[in-house]
Amino acid sequence: MEKEFAISVYGGLQATIDPYLYNINVTLRPGHKPEQVLGVIDNEINRLQQSLIPQIEIDRAVKQARALFAYGSENITNQAFWLGYPEMFDHYEWFEQYVEKLNQVTPQKIQTALQEYLQPQKTSGWHLLTGGGGSMTQFLDTRSLPGPEDITRKVLPTVSRS
Repeated sequence: MEKEFAISVYGGLQATIDPYLYNINVTLRPGHKPEQVLGVIDNEINRLQQSLIPQIEIDRAVKQARALFAYGSENITNQAFWLGYPEMFDHYEWFEQYVEKLNQVTPQKIQTALQEYLQPQKTSGWHLLTGGGGSMTQFLDTRSLPGPEDITRKVLPTVSRS
């Protein structure tokens, strides 16, 4: 993301047994409109769908994930957590195979996932925190929408909390 639009950008997903959401979170710089950032995000997703991520970036991300995983499973309490947590969406073997699966990530697998899941017609909603201390959420029921032409992105007005 271009630095002049955002203070921070991050994304992530929740491990669940059922399909869920991939969240992209952006904190805007003062003076910029959400519509500008939505366009930049769309362009960046499109770029990643069309070209492979360099292997060196994947290697760096995998190295960081391995380090966080090792640190997070250092003591017995965390090990117990990691043996139990995957039972909510898979099996305890998920914990045992985590590092091995990280090493199987390739630029092609990432591109395939981006092409399959990050499509405009699969947008289910977004949450905008506004500068006035308010918060609004807009959700679209994509099950009733036939295609991307029916999705309207709407920037919600600032609502102040009383």
